Amino acid sequence: MAYFAAAVIVIIALLVMASIKILREYERGVVFFLGRFQSVMGPGLIIILPVIQQMVRVDLRTRVFDVPPQDVITRDNVSVKVNAVVYLRVVDPQLAIIQVANFSEATSQLAQTTPSARS
Repeated sequence: MAYFAAAVIVIIALLVMASIKILREYERGVVFFLGRFQSVMGPGLIIILPVIQQMVRVDLRTRVFDVPPQDVITRDNVSVKVNAVVYLRVVDPQLAIIQVANFSEATSQLAQTTPSARS
């Protein structure tokens, strides 16, 4: 009987520890309830039901991606090597998580395949 009570206490303690999340000021949490979007949670203490709810963390800070050097041909047929940098900042965490599988990789790939506007 004592082992059973100890096991129950340990399980409850693990569930409480798994349900408490702390988000920093620059993070948001996109919460899904049984796989459906529920809400975007702000910074601070967040309580999630471990099996029923899931949370995806989104970093709102500006990220920098280095685009590999590319050879571009200008309008007057001169070959130029172009270096580029992409700055990425998430404005809407809900759309970033729900509509794109990996938004940072998608942005990096788009920057590498988009032709330069000034060439």
